[in-house]
Amino acid sequence: YKDMFGEMNIYYATSLCNLGVTYSELKQYDAAEKALQKALDIRKNIFGEHHPECMSNANNLLTLYVKQNNSTKKMSQMNM
Repeated sequence: YKDMFGEMNIYYATSLCNLGVTYSELKQYDAAEKALQKALDIRKNIFGEHHPECMSNANNLLTLYVKQNNSTKKMSQMNM
């Protein structure tokens, strides 16, 4: 999607989010965080930060932080 539509599109963000969730399940937490954060940044840019698409993505990112026992520190760094 990135090559077809550019980086700032919902299809690319959705692919990144799905990839991030998959990385998280595989315990590849650094790659998961990078993909999920990029997806969230794109969605915020497209929809604004309080849109349901952003909240869903933020939930996936917070779930990752909980898996890492890192939720308090990371949650305070999120701009939501």
